[in-house]
Amino acid sequence: MKLRPFCSVVCVTGLVSLGEAVQYSITDLGVGTATRINDSGSVIVGDHVWDPANGDRYLGTLGGATTQACGLNNAGEVVGVSEDGSGHFRAFYWKDGEIEDLGLGQSSSAVAINNHGAIIGASPDGHAYLMTDAEVIDLGFGTQVWDLNDNGQMLGSPGIWHGTGDGMWDAGTWTKISVIAPLSINNHTQAVGHGSMMW
Repeated sequence: MKLRPFCSVVCVTGLVSLGEAVQYSITDLGVGTATRINDSGSVIVGDHVWDPANGDRYLGTLGGATTQACGLNNAGEVVGVSEDGSGHFRAFYWKDGEIEDLGLGQSSSAVAINNHGAIIGASPDGHAYLMTDAEVIDLGFGTQVWDLNDNGQMLGSPGIWHGTGDGMWDAGTWTKISVIAPLSINNHTQAVGHGSMMW
């Protein structure tokens, strides 16, 4: 039997008491790994985006052979990394069937986009960035970023800490998170991640 990635959508009809079966449906999204889902049920799977209205759509490339989607917001905007015609990987932005280079140069990447259209990623000179409609903010050399919420707060590891910790960036200031390695943050400033504890 061939296993395929899937998206399960949970639909609760009325109140569910303990012991009562939860109603849900499973949609086969094809070959690949589903990594993000938005509030409308759109899902990114490798170099494709799937949504309930349009089904599966190929994102395309910047002229090369491969694309990897990384971030998705509620407007259906996608960001990630795509190969250009010269074999270099560049950060891209996609919406409604159109893919475009974000203009950050070779070996750049985009990892997340929030519902205001702000994008985070890495530039080719080893710096992380926050890109908004108004400006591109340099987050420093050696900085890594992973997620961004609608308040503009992001998770990552700033270069000034030299790999000694992870934290949250808010309005220009990093705050260390010491218990976990944070991976995702919501609009209530709640973060989840992984870590270990000594008992």
